[in-house]
Amino acid sequence: MAHDRWLETLVPQGFRGQVLLERDGQVALDRAYGVADEASAVPATTDTLYYIGSLAKMFTSAVALQLKAEKKLKLSDPIGRHLEGVPRDKARVTIKHLLSHTSGAVANHPDPFSKLDRDAFIEWFLATPLEHRPGKKHQYSNVAYSVLAAIIERVDGGSFQDSVRRRVFVAAGMKDTFFLDEITPHLDRVAVGSGEKVTEYGLDGRAESYAGTWLRLGPGGIVSTARDLLKWEQALRAETVLDAAQYRLATTPHKPREPWGLGWRLSKTTRKTPLHYHDGGLPGFNSLFARFPYENAVVIILCNRDEAAGSVGKRVVKDFFLE
Repeated sequence: MAHDRWLETLVPQGFRGQVLLERDGQVALDRAYGVADEASAVPATTDTLYYIGSLAKMFTSAVALQLKAEKKLKLSDPIGRHLEGVPRDKARVTIKHLLSHTSGAVANHPDPFSKLDRDAFIEWFLATPLEHRPGKKHQYSNVAYSVLAAIIERVDGGSFQDSVRRRVFVAAGMKDTFFLDEITPHLDRVAVGSGEKVTEYGLDGRAESYAGTWLRLGPGGIVSTARDLLKWEQALRAETVLDAAQYRLATTPHKPREPWGLGWRLSKTTRKTPLHYHDGGLPGFNSLFARFPYENAVVIILCNRDEAAGSVGKRVVKDFFLE
């Protein structure tokens, strides 16, 4: 197909990763391109594991909405209902504010690679001033999703990872999706990231280097394959993880004309049909998960190179339905 031929031409320019296109249950493209590790020239395969970055926010949102349905929390709950020592400036921050990126929390910790446990992270968050009044405006925040992870842990019992694994990965049949603290047995399959940002931050591009911190839990911290993420798409269609009402809530703009739901970015295709998606990135990795509910289709792109999924994804998403 035309997409495959075009993607092949990008490999000499540094494109590397997995691309999966599926519509109405028929896979139109499922391939790996380039190398999994630039230094060793190990070829990428469809079994290679890629760091998926903020695609993890879809899973965190799903767990929160399940807990809402089970009446273990309300979206209107102030965070002080689930966390101790919340100061006055954060007393009005709600679960929905965290999910919709309207809490006023800063975007990132000043050292995004700092090794913080849950309690140290919450202590830092509670002591850090908000950047605006809760609900005033949209401001993307990884920190907000790490706060959500702590709340989910308190509400659901057990670890945050166990909640996501049981409620999402196991429920959807995703056997090749792992948190960073679980990837040691799979290191020979994990892609090594590359690109200018890896050099800029003095990193080695290895996903395991990003483990061991609460800053990765909630907003990221997961590796997967395109084929396993197709199972997530199939679970959404089958309402295995979220029922229709829950998914509708997740993909309804939290404010009129605001292109964000709860854990999802919202857009329209050139045909004016809905496009629900999320992208993700960290130095060396870039990803895109875009679903077209009207067309019953999905585009999944995972890359081990800075920004690659974004630039490739724009054309793939635009042209997918022209073939």
